Amino acid sequence: MRPCDRKPERGLMVALAWGAALGVSLVALSGCSRPVRVLCPSLVTYSATDESTLRTELASAPRPTTHRFMRDYGGLRDQVRACEAAK
Repeated sequence: MRPCDRKPERGLMVALAWGAALGVSLVALSGCSRPVRVLCPSLVTYSATDESTLRTELASAPRPTTHRFMRDYGGLRDQVRACEAAK
């Protein structure tokens, strides 16, 4: 079949099919634009007595690894506080 023998309706059907595919794609992609909900872990609240006891225990047993772990834990707590403040 030569190009000029084609029925004009076929071109219209192809255009409609592409339009429908584009419409479905846009609807599917718009689902990605929902607002992101930030989830932050919760912090355990320690009393002043607990913190004082911990300071005393750490001072009485100077172990570098324990102190490093506690600094890391303190850093994680700071990150959780920052996460909560950003909400």
